[in-house]
Amino acid sequence: MKKIRKSNNLKMLTGIFVCLVVLTFGIQAAHGLPTLTLNASSTGAGVDQTIVDNGTGDIQNTIDGRILFSGTVGNFDVVVTEGFTKPNIGSATAPELDLYSVQISSLFGASPGDTLEIEFSETGFDYTGNFEVSVNGFTDGTVSFDAYADASNALFGKDTTLASFTTIEGSQTAFFSDDEFSLTALASVTHGASSSPLQTSFDFLIVSVPELDTALLLGICLFGFVGIQWRRNRA
Repeated sequence: MKKIRKSNNLKMLTGIFVCLVVLTFGIQAAHGLPTLTLNASSTGAGVDQTIVDNGTGDIQNTIDGRILFSGTVGNFDVVVTEGFTKPNIGSATAPELDLYSVQISSLFGASPGDTLEIEFSETGFDYTGNFEVSVNGFTDGTVSFDAYADASNALFGKDTTLASFTTIEGSQTAFFSDDEFSLTALASVTHGASSSPLQTSFDFLIVSVPELDTALLLGICLFGFVGIQWRRNRA
C-alpha cells in the first residue's frame, strides 16, 4: 500500500511540475524585435526615423521591450516617444502595447505646421479574447489613433482594425483570436502654422483582457491534481 501511495504521490508531483512548466514557458515565449517609426509629412516620402529595440536611436538600449526616442522630426522641434511591450510589459499570451509621446512645434519661433505619424509594432503574440484599447492626453492640434492586429504576424501589419479614435480621449473593446499575430499602434498628430508653441501629449494603450488570469489557471490546475490524488489515496 505504501508503494502504491508513493507512486501516486510521484505522479501527482510530476503532474504539478508539468502544469507549472506549461504555464511558465507559455507566458515567457520568445519575443521578436519591437520597432518604432516616426515620419513627418514635411520631409516628403520615406520614414524619418526607424528605431529597433536596443538598436541605434534607442536611448533605453539595455531594456528589452522598451524603446525611447528623443529628437527633432520635421517641423516638430521636440519629440519624445516611448514604446513598451513584451517582455517589459505583457507577454506573448497576454499581449500589451503602450505608446507614449510628447511633441512640441513652434518652440523657437514661427512654424508652418506639420503632421507627424508615429507607429509602434511587435510580432509573436498568441491570444484569444478581448482587447481594451484606450487613449488619453492633450493636444493643441488634431489627432487620430488606430490599433491593428495582423494574422500574418507582419511587423506593422494592418489586416484587422481593433479600434480607431479621432479624439484624444476614449476607450474601445475588440475581440481577436490567432496563434501568431502582430500588434501595431498608429498615432497621427497635426499642428497648424503658429508663432507660439503648440504641444500634444498622449498615452495610447492596447491591452488584452483575459477572462481567467494565470494565477487562477494555476490554482485550478493544482487543485485538480490534489483532488485526484486524495480520491486515489482514499480508495
